[in-house]
Amino acid sequence: MSGFYVTFGRPSTHRIQAAAQRLVCSPQDAIETIVELDCAIAWVSQDPSALFAPAHHSATGVWIMTAGRVAWEEAEWRQAEQLTSYTGGLSNRLLLDRYLAKGIAGIERHNGAAIVLIYDRAIALSIF
Repeated sequence: MSGFYVTFGRPSTHRIQAAAQRLVCSPQDAIETIVELDCAIAWVSQDPSALFAPAHHSATGVWIMTAGRVAWEEAEWRQAEQLTSYTGGLSNRLLLDRYLAKGIAGIERHNGAAIVLIYDRAIALSIF
């Protein structure tokens, strides 16, 4: 089980950390808070971080995270291990790689029960 909480506008580190604590179900839950110029995100999950933590590409500022799990074939998991220009869990690295290569069309047909959240600084800056 996993989930996230997002605020838009001027972010508050204190507020997003408090929100993350409210999402926690057990002491073993993984927690990640992300604070950008125009939003803050709390991600909490019972899934292994090495596989499902939010993925980030520092060169573009793009973040991708999921609540739930995307299903991948074994060859895709092996491919994700090679995606070292991104940080985060392997599943979200694959989504991030596909998003950067093909835009939203690259991930709109993901396989699995998951909600995908994309924070793309280039798009966010054009909206706000």
